[in-house]
Amino acid sequence: MQESSLYNVSSGALTIDPGAAATAFPASFSYYNLYINAMIQTADTSTVSTTTLTIPGGDVLDPATPIIVEFVVT
Repeated sequence: MQESSLYNVSSGALTIDPGAAATAFPASFSYYNLYINAMIQTADTSTVSTTTLTIPGGDVLDPATPIIVEFVVT
């Protein structure tokens, strides 16, 4: 069985609410929600660092698939 590749999304590839490019993901947060094509994903779907969101097996995503990351910071 061949292992799927990782799909990495850099923080700079995403925008924040005002529409500007994100410079980094929060270093400290309570939790985050990941939506792929408007569908919320389970917690085991991804990992995140301050610079990269990694989706195992995400190499099969169509490049036009919308990805939304929502961080909850308290």
